[in-house]
Amino acid sequence: MDAAALVAMLADQPQRAAARLLSWIEDEDPRAVAALQATWSRTGNGYVIGVTGPPGAGKSTLMRSLPEQASFAPPPGVPEMFLDHACSCRTLQLYEIDEPTALGTRWADWLRAADVFLLIATVAAGPAAVAILLAYLQATCPETPCLLVVNRCDESPGWELPVDAVEMLAPGVVLDEDRALAEPADIERILARLHGLLEGE
Repeated sequence: MDAAALVAMLADQPQRAAARLLSWIEDEDPRAVAALQATWSRTGNGYVIGVTGPPGAGKSTLMRSLPEQASFAPPPGVPEMFLDHACSCRTLQLYEIDEPTALGTRWADWLRAADVFLLIATVAAGPAAVAILLAYLQATCPETPCLLVVNRCDESPGWELPVDAVEMLAPGVVLDEDRALAEPADIERILARLHGLLEGE
């Protein structure tokens, strides 16, 4: 059975199709990815969030800190690319790409697939560190809302950037020299703000 046959089976035998798909996922069968991509449009409420920012801004920390992580299903119409981090969290499909990568034309389809951009910056680097990337995102996807998350910051730095919303991410828990975790309350607030932007609030 191929992915197309499994998708067709969903209409008549959804439990059997779901069981087969779960087996493919557990076995790391490549047909699982094809089936998930083919069923993407049927999921109803899976929003795509593009997480980007300069190297070292805290993108991986944010992604690592997300609760209830599950497998990421690439949206339809995007080329197969290596993603730094990607996962689903509740009704969100999040993928991370560094600023130099995001500025490359090969990633334009991935940028256009995003329902919201989550732009991560550090308070120490200042607004100039994200200004070029923000301008590029807005030129490439002018209708896509952007949530700026200022990392390692307890209160608003008062930056004047044309974004739809701003949230702070306080210094979290350092795991080791290269890894940290954000505070769960900060992550929940950011997730709530993302949902608000998706719902037009």
